[in-house]
Amino acid sequence: MRDWLETLDKFTGDFGFAVLEVAGTVSRIEADEKAHREYKAYRAALPDDLTDVEKAYLDTLKDMQKRLKDGGGDAMYRRRSRSGIPPGGRVGNAVQPGKHAKRKRLLYRKQAGKYTGTR
Repeated sequence: MRDWLETLDKFTGDFGFAVLEVAGTVSRIEADEKAHREYKAYRAALPDDLTDVEKAYLDTLKDMQKRLKDGGGDAMYRRRSRSGIPPGGRVGNAVQPGKHAKRKRLLYRKQAGKYTGTR
């Protein structure tokens, strides 16, 4: 272990930095307070407005919440099925969904109050 410490000390010295020989005089509380002061100064220097990417992300989240609130899950299923790709299927060899997928859709419609009693 001592040879590793000597190697690190030599590496640090090669890049022009001094190696500390003592533990130092700053307490942990003082170091924490300085870190908090520096972070507050850093946050104050940042702009308050959001970037375009952050605004687009928040708009997308709001849109998704609105769709889910308005029953968007069922609308999303219909949109996919109109495109010719069955849910859970592939484009090339279109695989029809199994019985479990049909039961899942019926259960969803029943929970959403859209179940008509027919398959």
